[in-house]
Amino acid sequence: MSVVDDTCILHRSNMKVLKQVRQQAAAIISKGGMGIGSNAGSYRKLDRFVTDQWVSPGGSADLLAATIFLNKIIKIN
Repeated sequence: MSVVDDTCILHRSNMKVLKQVRQQAAAIISKGGMGIGSNAGSYRKLDRFVTDQWVSPGGSADLLAATIFLNKIIKIN
C-alpha cells in the first residue's frame, strides 16, 4: 500500500487520497510494520481514514494475494 498506485482507491477518490493512504502505510512500515504492537493505533488510524473516505485498497490486496500465490507455487532459492 505504501508504494502501489492503487487503482481501486483512485477510482473511488483521487490522487490526494491515494497519497495520504500511501504516506500512512509507509509510516507504519517505517516503525516496524504490523508485527509491532505499538503500531496498532497507526493501523486503526489508517483503517478509519479509508473508511471515512469510502475507499478500499483492493488493488493492493489483489497484488498481495497474487504475490503470496506465486510464492507458494514457485520456490526460488
